[in-house]
Amino acid sequence: MIVVGAPVHARAWILEDWFEHLANQENLDPKEMHILLNYGPDKDGTIDILARELEKRRFYRVEVLVDNQGGHSSTRWWTQERYIMMARLRNRLLERVREIEPDYYLSCDTDMLLPAHTMRTLFAEIGKYDAIAPLAFMTAQGESFPNAFKMPSVR
Repeated sequence: MIVVGAPVHARAWILEDWFEHLANQENLDPKEMHILLNYGPDKDGTIDILARELEKRRFYRVEVLVDNQGGHSSTRWWTQERYIMMARLRNRLLERVREIEPDYYLSCDTDMLLPAHTMRTLFAEIGKYDAIAPLAFMTAQGESFPNAFKMPSVR
């Protein structure tokens, strides 16, 4: 089983596409996927999309944690308080992942749309490393701004 997790706040603009990209992963049985989201309350309709996704009863499971501790903002201003809040959200996701005990955990932010081959590629490489991540491009199209890191093996 794989858990795909992310914090989610004010993502109505992309969330349906994100779910669709996860549902379309090649060589991945949706029954083996558990989607875990840590929701920060908003007013843009994100919770309505999450509710519809839960109602669809797709093969994969969707679980929504709710974070009512505040500090949520769709503004991308990275202050110390925002880093602390994001660490709190991601740590809560990790706590729940440890309770679920999946074979794999993929942290995939809700503005990252995975190409259909992503999971197949990751599964083909995971045995060689302790942790891996897909190559990502920070543009809607093209490869102008890659977001990648390659570390030499320490084994």
